Amino acid sequence: MGERRYMEHYDPRTRNQDLSLCAKIYDLFSHSDPHRSDAFPGARKMEAEILRMSLSMFHGGAEACGVVAGGGTEVTLLACLAYRNRAWARGMYRPEIIAPSTAHPALDKAAALFGMTIRRVPVREDDRVHAAAVKRAIGPHTCMIVASAPNHITGTVDPIEKLSEVAQRFGVPLHVDCTLGGFLLPFMEYCDYSIPTFDFRLPGVTSIAIDLHRYGQAPRSCSVLMYRDASMMRHQCFCNSDWAGGVYATPTLAGGRDGGAVATAWATLLGKGRDGYINACHRVVETTRRLADLLSDIDGITLRGAADLCIVAFETSLGDIYVLVDFMTTKGWHVDPLLSPEAARVPVTLRMCEEGVLEAFVEDVIEGLRYLNENPTKTTKTSAFYHMLQTIREDPSLCLKMIHSVRSTLFLPGFYERCRRLDMGYTRYLLNCRISHIYCSDPLNSLCYLPEEKDPHGVAVMNNNSATKPDVIPPPSHISCRYNEAFDYDEISASRIEERRCEREARLQCENPSADVTLDRIDRSIGAALAVEQLLRDSYIFDTHVMNRPPGDVLVVAAKRDYI
Repeated sequence: MGERRYMEHYDPRTRNQDLSLCAKIYDLFSHSDPHRSDAFPGARKMEAEILRMSLSMFHGGAEACGVVAGGGTEVTLLACLAYRNRAWARGMYRPEIIAPSTAHPALDKAAALFGMTIRRVPVREDDRVHAAAVKRAIGPHTCMIVASAPNHITGTVDPIEKLSEVAQRFGVPLHVDCTLGGFLLPFMEYCDYSIPTFDFRLPGVTSIAIDLHRYGQAPRSCSVLMYRDASMMRHQCFCNSDWAGGVYATPTLAGGRDGGAVATAWATLLGKGRDGYINACHRVVETTRRLADLLSDIDGITLRGAADLCIVAFETSLGDIYVLVDFMTTKGWHVDPLLSPEAARVPVTLRMCEEGVLEAFVEDVIEGLRYLNENPTKTTKTSAFYHMLQTIREDPSLCLKMIHSVRSTLFLPGFYERCRRLDMGYTRYLLNCRISHIYCSDPLNSLCYLPEEKDPHGVAVMNNNSATKPDVIPPPSHISCRYNEAFDYDEISASRIEERRCEREARLQCENPSADVTLDRIDRSIGAALAVEQLLRDSYIFDTHVMNRPPGDVLVVAAKRDYI
């Protein structure tokens, strides 16, 4: 299906067993909801045990608590929501987030959603944030400090110990984004790697976020947000006791949650165990550092960051790095382009830890550099796009225009041309746009796309949809718009329409004598299509209501626009 190789976080040595176990567990709990603990106590217990196992990994105390959510972005949003509400309770207006420039963009999303501001602190040459710069950025509206362990750009870990001291000194909560390294950092000590303290052992750390679906090897999407104590978490929860149905309280952004994802994550944690994650951590870290050594030996390649954990970032002086990224993609590798600096990153997964994989990757990199030398003026889609981003970053208005111009490609075209028949029936409208005509006697003809040159009013553009038929849409057929017998036009329906027309005309004249209601008799000799066209020319509002009546029974209502 076009997936890139080596992007799965499953262990290739136990992949079949892991998938079989998760399939069986999901089959048992696919319709459960941890939010309804009264109906699904098993799923709720699994969620509680996931929290307890996660807190034990990060040295959470007896008062530590947390919540299981549906992905890394959601737990980041929840942390920002909690600290924003805490700031509001203290009388802060427009709370501010302080984060390194390499922190995850979900923080910007949270700031946009929750009415916060974010201050990005530049990082040093080693791609780590400077604690002194964070200290200078703290102001009266600062509600939280964010540290990455590691960041998603170059895989470096921020100096969390120093940031903890700064946060504790100024009384500002410190959130550690450990969504990428949540199942690597806690086990590095068991692999005899020397790492600084980064978890709840530091008094300034108030919350930590981890992903279970990355190096935790659980199916997507399941993440955990942990707090030092409940005093912080209570600001995250929502509760409404005024609802007519009773109390509605949710600890996450979503109400009901996927019990199948919780169950499979729980089964994965128990199946892997501490020894399984220690083994996986050792393989990933060793492979990452070995890959960094191999790439650093290549002429023209310069490493970015420290490559201590699970990401190797590099840049080249031999040509356009984005052309190299596209070249590696054609070879089947997953290499991500970076915008600032112009570099590329390689996330090391367990599949890349297999024998011979790194050697093959390095050989393809060398071949790609040779390709750059032979084609110095080569431009690819990725190259053009990222160089354009470098330009529009200086003008935010250009970025907004680009987003609006490409937004239509995210949706399927929704504007159709009406059936080209002379004997059309009653017109239907959707959002003030004529999308089809309904034929009176035979089944509906297939809907077809309206070419852009035949769209003089720009209806397709107004709907933010392209009028060009995409390749993914199958050829239209009569199934795309099913025929409804209620729109048949026969003698019975004609007589009933005439009766209702007289009744409505009399009622409207009684309610408003100045209303001009002149619905001419729809004569079969004239034809329904001509009658409809006459109504439209006279500026009538024409609506069709399908009642629960025998086939052919149609209620037609018409009145002048100034009356409606």
